[in-house]
Amino acid sequence: MQETGILKEQTKSKKRQRFMLKTSTNLQIARQSKKMKLTKNAYLTKSLLDFLEQYKSQNIFFFGRDDE
Repeated sequence: MQETGILKEQTKSKKRQRFMLKTSTNLQIARQSKKMKLTKNAYLTKSLLDFLEQYKSQNIFFFGRDDE
């Protein structure tokens, strides 16, 4: 009977460790993404502007051809 109790405790602590690990990892990811968000948005805006510049200068067509 005592062995089952010990086993349950071990399982609980393993689950708890796994949960804590997950939580801390998620927190780290959240912190990083918060920092990255601004730079990411700036980067996306820049790449979008670059794309639009290319689109204007080279007349890239995606939705149909102009010469039909």
